[in-house]
Amino acid sequence: MNGHAYPDRPITKKQGTTLAGILVVALLAVVATLAAIAPAANAGKDRTIKSSYTFENLQIADSYLSNACGVAVGAFVSGTLEGKLEPGTDRNPEAHETLKFDGEITWFAEATGKTYTDQAKNTSKIDFPQGVGEYGLPAHVTVSGSHGGTFPVGDGPPGNGRFEYEAGFLLGGPDELPFVFAVGEGTWDGKSFDRATGKICAALS
Repeated sequence: MNGHAYPDRPITKKQGTTLAGILVVALLAVVATLAAIAPAANAGKDRTIKSSYTFENLQIADSYLSNACGVAVGAFVSGTLEGKLEPGTDRNPEAHETLKFDGEITWFAEATGKTYTDQAKNTSKIDFPQGVGEYGLPAHVTVSGSHGGTFPVGDGPPGNGRFEYEAGFLLGGPDELPFVFAVGEGTWDGKSFDRATGKICAALS
């Protein structure tokens, strides 16, 4: 989702071409940083796999706002990320993952010394029609709520709304939540994304 966004202009299709950050960047950062203290994923009697990560001031880069604002922008993310996977069966391999984030994001621009803080609450739903466990298996991701483009997706627009993209299975063990990588353009619409981008850029300038 690299590109420029302006409050008075619609986001173009060209801006949804990379999704370079997607879930991998943000989630693997969480896993790598918090592996020692985060609760391990666990499978219930119904084979549902659940995991929860709570963290404070996880630092991430925000390439979307860096491009939109014309200045390097980063963010500190704090909150809880809860995940749940319904892995499917041998006869019906279709799997479904849900990620819920409830927390706060503080954007900052080192060049200006200014910050902007807002609450973030969003849900990512990931459908794996052919199941999980093999690299490259297809997935469809739908993100809704506030600031999901910043976290947990990464490289997407801030704001409240819904966006989608096609992905593929990257990694995940038998009792672990899977991670995905984008294979197609992300699509989103709604003035909230434009307004949020303009508001944050103005606050950081």
